[in-house]
Amino acid sequence: MMSPAEVRDFIFKRTVQAIDPETMNVVALITYNPDFTCRIEHLDTKATDAGVYGFTDAVYWTTYETFRDGTTNNFALKEQGAGRAQAYYDDGRRAFLLVHTTP
Repeated sequence: MMSPAEVRDFIFKRTVQAIDPETMNVVALITYNPDFTCRIEHLDTKATDAGVYGFTDAVYWTTYETFRDGTTNNFALKEQGAGRAQAYYDDGRRAFLLVHTTP
């Protein structure tokens, strides 16, 4: 898994494509702003949702207004190559594969 510094560098002030790990389809764009707010745009519906994010050790967390029922979710990251990381929930299930949209 990625170190705390690697997780922060991967997420902070970045926009990522969120890829469904089962279908490998890009399902959303997520922007992590420098003020620790975030925004997800669901590509199928064009719906957007605002949220907040932060870091605890080698984990990052998100809470959106409505996405995932407004719950806080924690994610560990495993590097999958330059600008790519697989996110994992606390229980080990795969979440989105995250890919930077810019270098």
